[in-house]
Amino acid sequence: MRLWDDAKALRRVTLWLYTLVVVCLCVAGFKWLWDSPYFPIKKVHFYGKLEESDQTKLAEMAQRNISGNFFKADMNVLKQALAKDPWVESVKVQRMWPDTVNVFVVERQAQARWKDGGLVDAKGLVFVAQTQKPLPEFSGPKYMMPKAVAFHHAVTPMLKQQQMGIKQIDVSERGAWTLVLSNGVVLKLGRRDLQERLQRFLTYWRRDLAPLGNNLVYVDLRYHDGFAIRQNAVAAAQSKEQQSSAQVPTALPETE
Repeated sequence: MRLWDDAKALRRVTLWLYTLVVVCLCVAGFKWLWDSPYFPIKKVHFYGKLEESDQTKLAEMAQRNISGNFFKADMNVLKQALAKDPWVESVKVQRMWPDTVNVFVVERQAQARWKDGGLVDAKGLVFVAQTQKPLPEFSGPKYMMPKAVAFHHAVTPMLKQQQMGIKQIDVSERGAWTLVLSNGVVLKLGRRDLQERLQRFLTYWRRDLAPLGNNLVYVDLRYHDGFAIRQNAVAAAQSKEQQSSAQVPTALPETE
């Protein structure tokens, strides 16, 4: 039997031919859309609270990294380019028909300056950028910066109650912490019980330590239940006979 005499076989062949034609038309249509000059991206909109990032610079960077029309432009290339800006913590890119790209940017929040150069963000990561904001200075190993940020957040409310803040945090290679407060007082906290030792300082601050004013050089809190202070040479000589037990400890500091 010849093929054209078999109705079922003809229907199967016809169906396959129709399917092939539809597939070819879809591929041709997709190819035309992919390479068409009729769907250019005309607008790039940025969303997010941008305080430090230069939006003009980001927009220029976006234009340089958008290649092709609405369908062809590679959004991953655009994301990677924008993520290179030091102030960009994360970025999400979204097409919006017919000619727009929306960019959602989360900006890094600088928490401190790192003594060895750069800034420290809210996650404790060091990045290289510039800011005019007044920030405390952190120093120490990079791996300790997340703990420094967390400690700063935890104790700031405690210090604000006494109208003080943190000017510097130094963490040694051995993990010993030293603070410089906004009033210039240096606190040696050691390596453990940091918040408890700071609270001990605040307990005695207004009554016993604040009256010393600028004569107070540092407070050593590396003791189990006390502290030692150092005054400048003139003040120390004047108050030598009046030092309290809190000022002259009877034991050596603990091993930090």
